[in-house]
Amino acid sequence: MGRTIHYHGFLPREEVLEILYSAPVAFFPSFSEAFALAPMEAMARACATIYTTLASGPELVEDGRTGLLVDPSHPERLTAAIIRLLQDPSLTESLATEGRRHIAANFSLASLAAKNEEFYRNCVAKFDSCSRGVDRGGEVLYASHLC
Repeated sequence: MGRTIHYHGFLPREEVLEILYSAPVAFFPSFSEAFALAPMEAMARACATIYTTLASGPELVEDGRTGLLVDPSHPERLTAAIIRLLQDPSLTESLATEGRRHIAANFSLASLAAKNEEFYRNCVAKFDSCSRGVDRGGEVLYASHLC
């Protein structure tokens, strides 16, 4: 495996991004992770991504479409996923393309700004309807009763 997999250790961010541009596969066998920034960066760089079934993996990756999900407690499955991608360039390309598309559609600045705007508009609309009060047969209910 040492001939196919390169262990880089700690690198400056710029070097990591350069490597992601040239790597066919990125592999993240985490047991826990608060936020999947490294896998997201790999996917955004159109690098086929193997990520964990634990933590945020299932929320970020659609197994077989935007990347591969593997339980990190099974080394043989991890190895099989790496070999599968190295032996199937069309699958690797498809995962890379769909992963990039998924990140752009769901995590780009424009996408996140639109989602945040929608969230706050909904909050304001809910607050407005609650603060006006609602007449229910002579009884007016206010925010404390509705929200």
